[in-house]
Amino acid sequence: MKTGIRFDDKVCVVSLDGQINITTQTDIKNLVNSAIDQMTRLKKKVFILEITKGSHITSSGIKLVFDIHALCVEADLKFGILNQSDTVKSVFKLSGLENYMVIHGDYDTLVKLVR
Repeated sequence: MKTGIRFDDKVCVVSLDGQINITTQTDIKNLVNSAIDQMTRLKKKVFILEITKGSHITSSGIKLVFDIHALCVEADLKFGILNQSDTVKSVFKLSGLENYMVIHGDYDTLVKLVR
């Protein structure tokens, strides 16, 4: 699993590339907690979870996305998912996740939607 955190304007992007499952769950949650702490200090207001083309997600990964969303709501942050994976897109559609969260394939459009 490759991960990263980057900041643009008032936006924090946490990037995930690889398997999003029970094995990677703890590392991802630690990364997200670190990002949210940094966002608080830097006064960032928009959290983007970027899922890259090579990523795959399991049911425990779906739960993790809901947990990340809840952490953002608790921290009073706007939340969106930048999804570039067709595989993950179909899982999100089947799970109904797209009915609860803002998900888009284009960064600029996503940022406008969640602000």
